[in-house]
Amino acid sequence: MFSGFHFCTHVQAAATPLLCTHKDVAVDAATGSGKTLAFVAPLVEILRRITTVKAHQLCYDSRSINAVFKQLGFAIKRVLGIIISLTRESSSQIFNVA
Repeated sequence: MFSGFHFCTHVQAAATPLLCTHKDVAVDAATGSGKTLAFVAPLVEILRRITTVKAHQLCYDSRSINAVFKQLGFAIKRVLGIIISLTRESSSQIFNVA
């Protein structure tokens, strides 16, 4: 039990394993079915597992840039997840769940 959750909803049980393996998922379910947590929890878990992205792990057209970043050990910042919300109410809910 974590934060008062005793079990997954049907939506969460179906979507979470797919999202944790980086699959695209679209869900159409009723209000209160756990859609927000079904999408946010796997994203947080994926982000938690990623520590830093080193320059040598990314592809660049210029070998010189790659070599400099690799030699210096700098981490490259990149977008790791995007949450899109269509309404203010949904955005607020996502913010509160995350």
